Amino acid sequence: MEWDGGLRRESGALVIAQLPGFTATPTSFAVVLCSAVGVLLTVLLGLRLAARDRATQWSALAGLIVLLAALTYLQLELPPSAIPLSWLRVLHEGGTATLLEATYATTHTGAGFQALVASHTPENVLMLRGVAHLNLCLTTACACLLFPIARYVLKSTLPAVLFAVAYVANIQTLSVATSELPSPVLELCFLSGVIGFETIRRRDDFAPAWSVLGQLLLVMATTVACLCRVEAAIVAFPALAMGWLQRTRPQRVIALQGRLDALVRRTLAAPRWLLLLLLVATLVVHFVDFGGHLNWVVKALSPLEPSIVAYPVLLAQFSPLGLVVLGVLGWLHTCRRAAHWALLPLGIVVLFRLYAAAGHQVLFEVLRYTSAMSTAVVWMALFGWRELQSAAARRQWPQAWSTTTALGLVLISTVFPPRIDRILEAPLDLDHQHAARSLVETIESNPGCALVTKQVDRKGKNPSYVLFGSTRHPAPLHPAAEEGLEAAVRRAAPGSKCALFYYGFDCNRTELPCAEEARAYPRVSETTVPSRPYNDRREYGEHVGELVFATFSLNGARAQH
Repeated sequence: MEWDGGLRRESGALVIAQLPGFTATPTSFAVVLCSAVGVLLTVLLGLRLAARDRATQWSALAGLIVLLAALTYLQLELPPSAIPLSWLRVLHEGGTATLLEATYATTHTGAGFQALVASHTPENVLMLRGVAHLNLCLTTACACLLFPIARYVLKSTLPAVLFAVAYVANIQTLSVATSELPSPVLELCFLSGVIGFETIRRRDDFAPAWSVLGQLLLVMATTVACLCRVEAAIVAFPALAMGWLQRTRPQRVIALQGRLDALVRRTLAAPRWLLLLLLVATLVVHFVDFGGHLNWVVKALSPLEPSIVAYPVLLAQFSPLGLVVLGVLGWLHTCRRAAHWALLPLGIVVLFRLYAAAGHQVLFEVLRYTSAMSTAVVWMALFGWRELQSAAARRQWPQAWSTTTALGLVLISTVFPPRIDRILEAPLDLDHQHAARSLVETIESNPGCALVTKQVDRKGKNPSYVLFGSTRHPAPLHPAAEEGLEAAVRRAAPGSKCALFYYGFDCNRTELPCAEEARAYPRVSETTVPSRPYNDRREYGEHVGELVFATFSLNGARAQH
């Protein structure tokens, strides 16, 4: 019989594993239901908000038409199986085990995102292709939704177009659009939440039923976001609570804003020695490692934790500079009425501190972690422009100020600051991405073959074999690695007409002797690419100067030496 395989990671053993497809578990049912209801409510409430401004209504209809046309094209002309191999991106760092995990499933995500990917991916199509196609659809949806939202806030079409273009031109957006990350889902949940919260804020302009629907949309967006990434609760839960208060007890929102303002005034009026003591204590906390997840939480909640200062600097590396300037101004604008903006500016600070601590100040990790915050930055940048409009009115700037300022922001956006790492290029095309595409190409070029590769753990130790293949529903078997490569393959795939050893990413590590093992078998294929390191080599090891990806036949006679 011929062999088909999937993957499950188990240390020290050659493993054939089962990859579940979509099943109607409570979690999968909840996320699909919430997603469907959320999409309908987003369209319904978005059109209702735009109803009083004909230009905004036309922009919403235009965005909806473009989105439907784009999704139709992606479904009919560019389904998951037809996405060009060069588009696929794996952004999680690591070795062969991480690449296999990303190819067959979703890494470091909640059950909600896994359910969305499984429901979106056709049978006999690799999960990596399914998630890339899903993310491409969602990124398109975010861009099409961001345009009418910008038009609604700014009351002008051309700036709205520029903001939508700035979102698409963001390095994070381009890198994530066809990756394995759940960021586009979180971005779309954020934009849906913005529409829901705005409906609640305008409760006096609509019938009460509309604010109830806005609250329901917040619940749907919160549920999906938290089922995809648990840290989304930092922003989602305060929005849900503040939306409830805004709808049922708006006077409490006003009172909370008053308390926040009083807290800021008392802090600024505190004795200098007390502020200095607080600053010293915060710096001590910043440099102390509390270990594990506790370290992340402590640094995220530390009152004067300075890591947030680095966010605009990092944004300038990822995003157009003009957008960064407006984003900072917009953050200051929303901070002044944080309670009325669902505490979002404070949640952004806590979330970035959490990501900065989790990323260990490694740039590509911060790129990945903060990618879901792209739309929040663009949304705050809209209010940065509003802040400039207020300043122009107060100071009686000449009437042409807006044209001059907009032109200046566009011009500085064309000049990128010095890049501090080559990770900051789009689309990303470094070692990790080459290795992922080589793995996918090998799997798809050898349907029905038993593919074997060698991997090591994060420390470069405990080498083991992993057996994998092309389908999502193989029978799980667990032959022992100690039997030797050929014996294990014979046990795991009896009668297989095609068994190949894959010389993959870990085999290119300087300390893993795959070459000697591979030379014992006839070479079937080979490609070489110059090494452009992506992963943190201090943690994940050194690779050779030229990466080799090859397959060797285990069915043929051993090579003669």
